[in-house]
Amino acid sequence: MLADITSFAHRKLRRLGRFRARGLPLVATVDLPYSLDAVPLRQDENVLGVYENVTDSLTDALVFTGTRFHVAFGGDWHSCDYADISSVTYAKFTPERIDTLVVVVLANNSTLRFNVAGFDVHEHAARTFDSYQIGDFLECAKSCA
Repeated sequence: MLADITSFAHRKLRRLGRFRARGLPLVATVDLPYSLDAVPLRQDENVLGVYENVTDSLTDALVFTGTRFHVAFGGDWHSCDYADISSVTYAKFTPERIDTLVVVVLANNSTLRFNVAGFDVHEHAARTFDSYQIGDFLECAKSCA
């Protein structure tokens, strides 16, 4: 399973400007300007990368691993195994604006709602956007978990 998740992360996340790769093959690992000690990682959990909603900070960040992802809400971290994802809703957009909200419904019917950095399509001429790529990655991770 880890190989599948790593492959999906490589395809979906590595090109995002706010994603800092940590454990992806063929992608240079970057040094982080912060410690991941606050993230509730399991022993031997392989960090694939960090998506920074705030540049150079874990504030509202997403940490992706080989088995689950972690979302920061203020100073609290919420963790979710990919296998526990029931559904993912993401990337609603109009020609004027892209929605940055990603909603993950878990098997126990609890919900994680978080925003990822998005783009005004007219201002940035974005051909892809982060909320779509992250939502699509979570859908893929759910499928192979």
